[in-house]
Amino acid sequence: SARCVREMPAAADFVLNEPVLCMHGSSLFEAKVVEVKLRAGLETLYLVHYIGWKKNWDETVPEQRLRKRTQENLEAKERIAAEIAATKGTKRKVPEPSESSAAPTKPAAHRKKTAADSQVATGGEPAAGSAAAADASGAGSDELERAEMKLIIPQALKIKLVADWEAVTREHKLVPLPSSPSIAQILDEFCDAKGRRSQHERLYTEVRAGIANYFQQALEQALLYRFERKQFEDLVASAEHAGRPLEELFGAEHLLRLLVKLPTYLEATKMEADQRIVLQAKLQELLKFMQKNHAQFFAAKHAAPASDYLEWWDTLETEDPGAKPGVAPAVSEKQVSKAHERDVRPSRR
Repeated sequence: SARCVREMPAAADFVLNEPVLCMHGSSLFEAKVVEVKLRAGLETLYLVHYIGWKKNWDETVPEQRLRKRTQENLEAKERIAAEIAATKGTKRKVPEPSESSAAPTKPAAHRKKTAADSQVATGGEPAAGSAAAADASGAGSDELERAEMKLIIPQALKIKLVADWEAVTREHKLVPLPSSPSIAQILDEFCDAKGRRSQHERLYTEVRAGIANYFQQALEQALLYRFERKQFEDLVASAEHAGRPLEELFGAEHLLRLLVKLPTYLEATKMEADQRIVLQAKLQELLKFMQKNHAQFFAAKHAAPASDYLEWWDTLETEDPGAKPGVAPAVSEKQVSKAHERDVRPSRR
């Protein structure tokens, strides 16, 4: 049943039980205000229930994510749905705004399990699911379920990515390991920060576990530059760190490399459109969290390795200059070069 912490002031924009449109990711979804949370000196928060979805997907949101359920906003909702469908290459006709459009596109009897019960990570970690993605994104269509996930890398992190690439591949320096904070600590901080302000604490925990699982599997084969190979092998073979999860040894630099590649990895998984949208939103939140705290999360500078390390590198280059012993760069030189020109060098006026 609907709940209210206390009576909403008459001047408030949204009231208890009011039908609204709620912004989630880049889309608007039908919802209803089921609780108003007034906080002294802070902005008002609203617990919303997404129409046609289970109660466990209710979400606490700030006022900025809510829109009045006006004809103009309903038309905007359908416009967004049409744009999403067009970018995914579907011919699906977007229905005219109506009361019936509040219901999920896929009938409940035929809908697959929600994300809390689904699996997205190849290591068996539960996927992120959405309370609110079905009707605006066309959940259920094969085209949308196979659609590519796209993450926007914040400007500050693009610069970090380029600087990391240049330090390792051109200057022959290394990220100091083990990192502090580690990936495990960064992800825990992220879950703590988001879980306190959200009804989806379990969802953040599941996403955190999935990221850690992917990192464990992908690091050695896909996230190391060639120059880092010996550092990795020496670290995991040391008596102090042998057997420890890799998320406890590596930090923000390598986590960022994973997030750049993660959308490609997820393309191989079977994921419904609503799951994909929410997982994308949570990963985008993580990127913003890393951007906000980049000064604390990333190493101040890369370190020059010892002389014996450089001797190993010189020997490797001499014996097989083109070899890539089981590892691949996080980004190609061409990609970094373009990013460098676009994001690091000052633009000409």
